[in-house]
Amino acid sequence: MQMTTTYSSMVSVLKQILPSRVRERRFWRRCLAACPDFKMSDLNRAAAEFLRSQSAEGLRSLTPRPQAAKAVKTIAASKFLDVDHWLRINLVRAAALGLNRKTAKRVLDLGAGPGWFLAVCRFYSHEVQGFDLPYCEICPEDSAVYVELNRALRVAPDIHRGRITAFSPVEIDGEFDVITAFLICFNNLKSKGTWQAAEWRFFLEDIKRHLRPRGILRLQFNPDEQRFPRYLFFDAETRELFRQHGSLSQDTFTLST
Repeated sequence: MQMTTTYSSMVSVLKQILPSRVRERRFWRRCLAACPDFKMSDLNRAAAEFLRSQSAEGLRSLTPRPQAAKAVKTIAASKFLDVDHWLRINLVRAAALGLNRKTAKRVLDLGAGPGWFLAVCRFYSHEVQGFDLPYCEICPEDSAVYVELNRALRVAPDIHRGRITAFSPVEIDGEFDVITAFLICFNNLKSKGTWQAAEWRFFLEDIKRHLRPRGILRLQFNPDEQRFPRYLFFDAETRELFRQHGSLSQDTFTLST
């Protein structure tokens, strides 16, 4: 607990000391570290090309929300209305998986939310499918944001609606080259029923059935400092489970078939 508190204090101090432009450069350098063949110049070029493409035409109809840029660190869905930030985040996510290359893939995004990752993958000419909760099961404020962004990004028809629950197969059909889940909440995040090793073991065995040969599963977790103060994202048994099944780096797990 002491280590977590000290780290949080250091982060808070750095935010006060470093100018915002310096913090932003440091942030993008960390993001791009996972993409050795995708530099800042490539990211800037890809973002500009996306915004000029048909994929971005619907974004011009978004309802202006000046607070969106200030909400990036919150859990509220309004943060996803910061177009420049979330477009770039998802361009980096795609590049880290090699999806910025020419070969067309079939991609499934679990917890697709606003649809940014699906839109980026389609921009790169991949076949996309998403999966997320029905709008009616999401709080009205967040649901309104997701509806607007799903329509603006033209991915609404590609997102299948359902619920991912412990010890139940995910209700999807077919096989995919890449399956992703970013900022995961379907594991009952920050609740008494937060998934542990047994639930994750079932999920991994189930989702692997939907991966094609040489396929990739990429999971990115949300932190839960109160429940898991040592490892932040899960307990020791779950951490070991992920290490046995693939590669684990801080908040990101990757499995290859």
